[in-house]
Formats: sequence, structure tokens, C-alpha cells
Amino acid sequence: MPLRPIRDSRKDLLFQKSPASAIHPCNHGLDTLPSETLTHITSYLDPFELYAFARVCSAFNAHVTDDHTWRSAFLLNFFGIDSIEPESDKRTLKSLLLRRTEPTWKKEYVVRYNLRRRWERSRTSTVAHAPVGSKIFKIHVLPTNALLASSLVFGIVARSVPLTGKVVRGNLSPSNLGTGIFLGNPNAEFVHDVTTCDITSDGGTGKIAWGFNSGRVAAMTVAKVMDVTSKSAGKLVNCVVGDQHDGPVSDMIWDDRVGCILSAGRDGLVKLWDAKTLRHIIAWGDPHAGNPCVKLSAALTSGLFAVGMGNGDIVIHRGIRRDEDGLNASVSVGHTVACPFESPPGDASAFPVISAVRIDIQASDDVSLLVTYENHPHFYRVAITGESQEITRFGDSSCGSITAVLPCFAKKPGEASFVFVGDDFGWISVYPWTLHSTSPIKRFEANQGCFGISSLAYNNVTLVAGYKNGVVDAFDASAFQRIRSFSALEFRPGGPPRPISAIVVNSNKDVLIVSAGDQIMAWEAGFVRHGGRGGVRGRHSGGKMRAKTALNTKGYTQLELKNSINESLSLMKHEQEYTRRAHSRARRQNANLDELGLNEAEAIDYLLMLSRDEALEREGQSSHQSEDGIFDLDFDGAPSSSRSSSNSEYSTSQASGTPPERHSALASSLHSSSHFPAIPRSLSTNSSTSAWGGSSWGARSTGTSPNAARSPVANSASSAALSGRQQEEEDLRLAIELSLREV
Repeated sequence: MPLRPIRDSRKDLLFQKSPASAIHPCNHGLDTLPSETLTHITSYLDPFELYAFARVCSAFNAHVTDDHTWRSAFLLNFFGIDSIEPESDKRTLKSLLLRRTEPTWKKEYVVRYNLRRRWERSRTSTVAHAPVGSKIFKIHVLPTNALLASSLVFGIVARSVPLTGKVVRGNLSPSNLGTGIFLGNPNAEFVHDVTTCDITSDGGTGKIAWGFNSGRVAAMTVAKVMDVTSKSAGKLVNCVVGDQHDGPVSDMIWDDRVGCILSAGRDGLVKLWDAKTLRHIIAWGDPHAGNPCVKLSAALTSGLFAVGMGNGDIVIHRGIRRDEDGLNASVSVGHTVACPFESPPGDASAFPVISAVRIDIQASDDVSLLVTYENHPHFYRVAITGESQEITRFGDSSCGSITAVLPCFAKKPGEASFVFVGDDFGWISVYPWTLHSTSPIKRFEANQGCFGISSLAYNNVTLVAGYKNGVVDAFDASAFQRIRSFSALEFRPGGPPRPISAIVVNSNKDVLIVSAGDQIMAWEAGFVRHGGRGGVRGRHSGGKMRAKTALNTKGYTQLELKNSINESLSLMKHEQEYTRRAHSRARRQNANLDELGLNEAEAIDYLLMLSRDEALEREGQSSHQSEDGIFDLDFDGAPSSSRSSSNSEYSTSQASGTPPERHSALASSLHSSSHFPAIPRSLSTNSSTSAWGGSSWGARSTGTSPNAARSPVANSASSAALSGRQQEEEDLRLAIELSLREV
């Protein structure tokens, strides 16, 4: 079929243009959509895409400038709330987690988006260190990201920089032997009767409250607590002996806004102290009831506090205030809230143990308490209005015991309060606090390994959960999707897993500090570049300053790459040299085995045999040396107390008339035996030597035996016999001379 000419195809409708369309603008673009529809479309864009959309035209720029556009995009991307979704209970529950921290929705969206990208995509590594050398009791992060960590085992507070792992020299100690800061002397700074402590700070000033097993209370204030260049010392103040508790101090709270310290003791009393002078102001409780205080929670700016008792009850006291005359309090009977569930009767040890108490101030007279108990699947809300109270139970017994609870009470008007709860099966539930519903808003499985949750932290951007196996996960605070995970091996490789005891996120929401056992792990969310505008290698970034910055960054990157290549080449060279030497040794060993005609197993057996022979030879030599004392005696008839059985046999044979030839043969046989050392030449003579024996043992010689120094008794006997023989020879020579003269 022949093709139509091009001029005929131009007559088709696809190539025809209407005169009206050439004059009037297009009427089917995005700018013709209603504003609600355009807002719904742009709500799926991230901040970078919204900025790019605003540069298209003035109409789109005006649309993006509207703060309602950013609000819709923020709600959809973080909470899944669509702008066209009608009002419903589901939308209301989703909006409970909404907390605005920035003045505009645009800034709120941009700040949260950047923080989440940094938490999710940052490549910075974690830093771990052990500041105190024992189990950490409590940690406190300063505004400069410095850390104060306390240890009850040693009774000290260590200072460190967690992002670098540097531990500052000198510990803060309540010992009375110094000024509060010690430089590593354990005899002076370690206090082993500390039972509790509380740490707070005011700028760079650290404040620590100590409680002791003896009931003593101490307070320490350290100005410039992280400054190691100056000689600043801690100011330690102890309470008066007559004002201390009658038992161990179980819990303490230092409220710097009011300037007071609360201490709870096992004697059943709660005492209020002035933080500067540690002056005792007032005490609450009955010391004769036998009901100890175990937990404290205070809202001293509102003039009240709550204390958990040993039998599971909670007592609320009011009336604390600070005026021009100073800190004052009124003695009043506290409001007692009985334990919300029954314990087995008749067993005092079966009383429920309070694990946490939190106070929520809703109005001047409306107070709510959150109470949790150990090994219990529920937590309770106690709403107190005047003299009436209402107890509401939350939780699900099918999820196991509650192991971690994190209340997030409203701080501004319009905000909602909610509670994060972690259970023993690794699930996290979010419960509304002020609504009548007791069902969770959200429940998700945080740890798929079914390890219990031991600690929680929340900062409006991320929800951080720590588990009993030492793993830490970071979730998006609105969608609850896992964005980062920290392995337990980063704390101490090869060691047993330790549960996470505390999690702290700094005020800027970009530094995470975790404690587990005696270890501290720190991580900072680094900056992440956006792969957007800039062209290839940043050629089209625009502007002189931007181009110069890109050039400097490029040169620095090339320098780092060159250094990394050189280090890699050096490591490869060392590894190749080591491998070459190892292979050379292996080849030489194989060649030697081939010459001997042995394999590796036979060579090992041969070496073991040689080792056994050498060991036996050494044992024989040592036994020979121990038997040398047998021949260190003189047999010239001198008495000696150290003669052996062989010498006694020799004397017995001589006394019984044994011929001298037999003695000579015996001596020669002993001399030739391999079991005895050779006799020195100075003691050996030929068999023609006369004396009472022709044996070399009785030969006269002026030399000394090499073993003479070992036997002083034998030496003295030999010297006496030698002097006697010399005297006889002199007498004999004198007699011969006289006889010759007479002849």
C-alpha cells in the first residue's frame, strides 16, 4: 500500500491549530484547578519539591506561600491525615500525637523533614565508652552535650564527652576528705554507702543530691563542671546529724526552679531541704507505721508531690511554696490513694512494688497520677479533684507485664496527652491520657525477637526504644516506622547482652545517648546532602561564593580520597609481605619434611619423643647431682655423722677383713659406672699405692674434692685425718734419721 505524502498527513486533525487556541492561554492546566484540589495534590510533595514548584510561575508561588499548603503537606506526610478527609474519630486519634513546636507550618514541616532525613540517612558512627567502671545508675546531659554519669557502687559522678568518648579527669564525690573533685585516688573519693542520687544542672553548673545508707543527705554544686583548665572545686554541704533519716535514703529529687531538695527514706518520712544550705524545713509521714517510702514524684512549682509507699499506696502532699521569706511548707495530712489492685493477704513480701509515679497538673485543683507496678500488666490513672478520686485502668494482660512507660503530658493549650507503654513481649502501645477510651491509639511490634522493652524516649520527631538484649531502635514519631537500628555489639563485642537502662535525646533532637550496664553509647545525626539542583559535580550551583565553596569541598574530597588510597595501598603492601613470609616459611617446612621422609603428623610425634627424652635426661642429671653427697666423705677412719649406707657397707667390709683387692675392684666398678659422676684425677692413683687399701678412695692427695664445699662435716674430718698422717710421716722420718745417725 503506497504511503500518503507528507502534505496530506498535515491535513489531519492532529496537525490542525485553532485560531482561538493560538490567542488565548491553555484552559486545561494545573492553574485552572480549584485551590482545594491543588492543595490536595501538592500535599504529597516534600519541602524541596514544594520550593521547586513555587519557581514555576507566580500563581504557583502564591499557592506555596500560603501556610495552609504547608500544613496540608505536613499532616499528610507525617500523620497520614488527608486535607479532604472528613472529620471522624480516626482522624481525631491521629491528631492526638500532633505537637507543634515552630511558629509556622512551613518551618515545622521543613525542620521535621530535615531531622527525619538526618536520623534515617546519616552515616555517622556510634561512640562507646565506660565513664565510671561500674553499673551506671543515672545520666544527665548538659546543654553542651556533655554527660554526667553516676555510680552507686563507687559513690561518684563521672564527667565525659560522649560524642568523642573522652572521660574528664577527676570525679565528683561526696567524700568529706576533699573539696568534691578528686583526681583518681580511690581511697579518698570512693564512698560505698551511697544509696541514691539525683543530678540536675543550670547552664554549666552541675548540681548533685546524695542519699546514704546511714540516712545522711548531702548536696554538691560545681560551677563550670566541665571546665578542666580552671581549679574550680565542688561545694559540698552535709545535713545536720540530728536531721538525717533514721534509715537508708531510697529516692531524691532536686528541683532547681524552687531551690529545694526532697528525700524519701525507708523510715517512712519525706523531708524537705533548702538546696543552698541543706537546712531541714519540714517532714511528712509516720515513722512508726513501718511503711517505707520507695518512689518520689514532684511538681514543686505547683506546690505538691507524691510518694509511693512500700505497701503499694500513693500519698499526695500539698502546701509547698516559696515567697519573700524563703521556702515554706505547711504540715497537712496527705491524700492517700490505696493500691488499685489487691495483693495476696497475709504475706508482707507479696506487696506490689511501685516502679514509677508521674504527676500531671491539669488545673489548680485537678491532679492526675500515673502509677505503674513491677510485674503487672496494667497502669493506672488516678484523677483527683478536691477530695474525690477516680481510678482508670489501662493495659492488656495478653501483652505481658509492663516494662517501660513514658508519659507525654500536654504543656501548651490545645495539645493532647498520651502515654507510650512497652511490654515484656516487645510491643509498644500508645494510649490516650485524657479521653475516656482505654484502648490504645496505636500498637505495633517494635522488637521482632520478642525481647522486652526496657527504656523509651520521645522527642516529637523520633521514638527511641531500648530492649533487654541491648538493641536500640529509632522509629518515626508519627508513622512509627523503623528508621534506624543500633546493634548491641557496638557496646562490647563478645560480651553478654545487657538491657538498656536509660535513653536521652538532647534538646536539638539530633544527639542520642544510651546507657547499658557500665557503657555509654552516643550517636549524632550528621548532615545529609540533598541530591537536587547543582548539575554534574556542582557546575551549575550558581554564585561566586557557592562555586568557591563547591571547589574547596571538591579539593578536600580529592585529598581525603588520595589519603584513603595511600592508606589502602600501604595496608595491602604489609598484608602481601606478611603473606609472602608465611608462605615462604611453609615451603621451607614442607621441604625439610620431604628430606626427612616424614609427614607433618610423624614430625610432631618425633618432636614429642625428643622432648620426652630430654626431660628424662634432665631428671637423671638432677638425681645424679643429689647423689653426689654419697662420695663427699673421707674413709680414713675419721668419725663423720653424714655417712651413707654405702659408706657403712664399705667400713663393715673393711672391719671384717675384706682383702684390699676387693675394695679396689669395688672402687673401680663404682668409678666406671654411668650412674655416678667421675672421680677427679687428683683423687685417683694406681693400684700399687700402699696404705691400708690400694684403692683410689684412700689415696693421699693434697687436692680437694669438688664436692668438699657441700659437706663441711666431711671436710673437717678429712683435714683432721690428713694432719694425723702428716704427723706420723714426720715421726717416721725423724726415727729413720736417728737410726741412720746411730749406725
